[in-house]
Amino acid sequence: MNRSLMMKQLINTLRILAGNLILAVAVNAFIRSFNMIAGGSTGLALILSHYFPALDFSLATTIVSWSCFFLGLIVLGVKFALTTLISTIGYPVFVQLTGFLTTSQITADPLVAAVAGGCLMGAGLGLIIQSGASSGGLDIPPIILHRKLGWNLTVIMWALDVVFLAIQASFSPLTALLHGLILIACTYLAMNHILTIGSSAVQVLIITEEVEQVRQLLEKQLDKGSTLLHGRTGHRGKETDLILSVLKRRDLNSLREQVSAIDPAAFMIVSNVQEVRGLGFTGWQKVKLEDVLLSEE
Repeated sequence: MNRSLMMKQLINTLRILAGNLILAVAVNAFIRSFNMIAGGSTGLALILSHYFPALDFSLATTIVSWSCFFLGLIVLGVKFALTTLISTIGYPVFVQLTGFLTTSQITADPLVAAVAGGCLMGAGLGLIIQSGASSGGLDIPPIILHRKLGWNLTVIMWALDVVFLAIQASFSPLTALLHGLILIACTYLAMNHILTIGSSAVQVLIITEEVEQVRQLLEKQLDKGSTLLHGRTGHRGKETDLILSVLKRRDLNSLREQVSAIDPAAFMIVSNVQEVRGLGFTGWQKVKLEDVLLSEE
């Protein structure tokens, strides 16, 4: 194994561990401190520790994580199980090490705790998924049902979360339920933001009579590719080419100014693009559906 590959794997491992540490901090400092509800394996561990008082939260987390890991190992094989191994070991350990945060009272405002906890959980999950790993836990049973029976992965995950949230709602006050829902929403928003950092861009569609000049502008001055789409104007019925291109957001203002200078009558449509892969943008990677599962720990 060459040195660069070893360094890359080391960085990925550190990112996965950092993601799990952030998750553990969010759970202990905010969710457990304010008795909020949660989805995924954290939600199941909260349920188990509530109905079985002798089973503390960190032990319940360990049981859930390792049970799911061995289930994945048996049904899905060694290769898949290895993608969850770091999280299976790291997350319970970090939950144990950061247990003191449950009494730290970082904030006295439960709403602030819900937003902060959700953002931290989203950041942790984003780091794990970006590294090509799985957060493990209750990701695994839905993946098994998806692979073996063809059930919809997202629907199964949402159904499990709804069940766990409903069970926790039965023994939680209404305010804890509402704050928990805010936390979950913040988790998904933060995670999606982390997953698209550095890959978001804008798509432009330019309708102009100076097609060749604008195409040359994109190619020669802005170093961007373009695609010519053949079309016809609706009012005059004139045959024309439309210019389609994708560029980084920082280049948009320069494009606007230069297109306006070339053709003040040009028509330009700008759309946000969540992710772009290809030459000049993010490289291609083989990513399976279950490896980018938007689940919660």
